[in-house]
Amino acid sequence: MEQSSSYNEKTVRHQFDQKCKLALEGEVVDYDRHMDYRRKHEVLFSELSECQAGELSVLDEYNETSYFFKHVSMM
Repeated sequence: MEQSSSYNEKTVRHQFDQKCKLALEGEVVDYDRHMDYRRKHEVLFSELSECQAGELSVLDEYNETSYFFKHVSMM
């Protein structure tokens, strides 16, 4: 005996719902894993000591010699 189209539609809908739920569960696992990584490897600047913050900065040093050129007009 052949199944009705409403039964097939309901079955497909349930299968789709299940796939969506599995995909969302996978996303939750990925998000939790990502947030754990960030908690272990990242720190807010406001939580750094003054010494640690100083280690992150760089001071560029340039030669302070300047050259000036005078424009001479020829008339």
